[in-house]
Amino acid sequence: MIDTMIMTGSCPRCGTGTLTNDEDMFGVRIVCVMCGHNRDLGKLPLKVRNIRELVIAVLEHDRKQLQKQRSATYPSSVYG
Repeated sequence: MIDTMIMTGSCPRCGTGTLTNDEDMFGVRIVCVMCGHNRDLGKLPLKVRNIRELVIAVLEHDRKQLQKQRSATYPSSVYG
């Protein structure tokens, strides 16, 4: 869904709706104004103000998680 948002800037389900972010004590959620499609993103390490910052924060978070996952799979002999 995040990739679709970057490419089109609209809802991946209906294709025309405007996306908005909703933040509460449980984390951040992306909601389509037209069809109600939503995705819960959980807590983010950054404070976001708009959809663009939200997408950048999620991509950065995913990149860091992938990096951690990769380093955890190497055998201990690699590190000495």
